Amino acid sequence: MTESREVPTINMERFLTLAVQMLDSYFFKEHKEKARKLFKEIDTGQAVRVGTLNLEQDRKASVALKLALDHSEYRGHLTFHRFRQGLDTMLKNIAGHIRRKQDLNVFNSEETGEVLFNIPGLVEEHGTVNILVLGLQALQGTIVVKLQFLDPAQFQKEAESDAAAGSDDAGN
Repeated sequence: MTESREVPTINMERFLTLAVQMLDSYFFKEHKEKARKLFKEIDTGQAVRVGTLNLEQDRKASVALKLALDHSEYRGHLTFHRFRQGLDTMLKNIAGHIRRKQDLNVFNSEETGEVLFNIPGLVEEHGTVNILVLGLQALQGTIVVKLQFLDPAQFQKEAESDAAAGSDDAGN
C-alpha cells in the first residue's frame, strides 16, 4: 500500500508574488546583519523555516514555509554581496513578468514534483555569468522555496550551438 501524499494546490502567480515579497523583505528590507545571518544558514545547504503559509482551499490548514539555497553549480566564490546581486536581478525580473502578465516559464518535474520558474537573475564573476532561479518543492506539511544556481556552462554550449546553426544557415 502506498502512502498518499496530498500536495496543496498553489496558484503560481500568487506564490511568486509572495516569494518575491518574502525574499525582498528578508534580504533587502531587513537589517543587513539579519539578512547576512539568514544567508549563512541557507549557504550551508539546510532548509531554514521562515514562516507559515495558510492554504487557500482550507483557511484553517497551513504548511511550514522553508527557504533553501543550492549553489553547487555556482562558478566562483559565492559571497553575500554576489548572492544579493543575483537575487535582486531575479526578483525584479519576476516582478516584471507578473506585472506585465507574461508567461511565468514554469517547469515541472514529474519525478520529484518540484517546480522551477525560469525567470533568472544573473551575477557575473570573473567573466562567468552565474544564473539564479527560483523553485518550489511541496513536501508533507512543508513548502520549500528553493533558490538554485544553474550550471552556466550548459547555457554557453547552447549559445555556441545556436551561433553555429545561424552561421550554417547564412552559408546556404
